[in-house]
Amino acid sequence: MGIITLALFTGTKSGAFKDLHPMFNFLHTPGFIVAKGVIVLCAATMAAGTAAGGWRIIRTLGHGQRNGTAQGCWLHREAV
Repeated sequence: MGIITLALFTGTKSGAFKDLHPMFNFLHTPGFIVAKGVIVLCAATMAAGTAAGGWRIIRTLGHGQRNGTAQGCWLHREAV
């Protein structure tokens, strides 16, 4: 969040956002304050990354456990 806010603050101070369409007024950051939009954007990005990465981990680690038997468990060895 700090890096995004710093980029918006620096862009505002350098005048990079002065000729933008009024629709993009949310980019103007006259003070170094983290905007609510930046917080929401970062939260959504972290949630999407966690969901995608978490699913990959579950898919990889859970691959051998689909059949429902405990192959390495001591109870399984005694039952056989």
